[in-house]
Amino acid sequence: MRFIYLFIAIIAFPFAALSQNDEKLTPPKAAIIPHFDTTHQDIRQDNYFWLRKKDSPEVINHLYAENGFADLTHCCLRCLVRFTAFKIWLARSIRPECLH
Repeated sequence: MRFIYLFIAIIAFPFAALSQNDEKLTPPKAAIIPHFDTTHQDIRQDNYFWLRKKDSPEVINHLYAENGFADLTHCCLRCLVRFTAFKIWLARSIRPECLH
């Protein structure tokens, strides 16, 4: 029974924290910088070519922003996975009262 209360607390807390924040969560958007590539007289446009430069500060900052957004939006799922893993571990563990 206490696992149900723990489960409810783990799941409900992140939702309550997110609902208190009035601003809507929006994912970071990558800037559109047109880049034209010509191969065999075929011109192609790649708006996100700048993301290939992995050492540039703009790309690194964008990736940090995306990771932060993912952490905010997936915190409830992370708690659920941890709780489920704990329940599986608890079910597979040998309890001392079962040894007698």
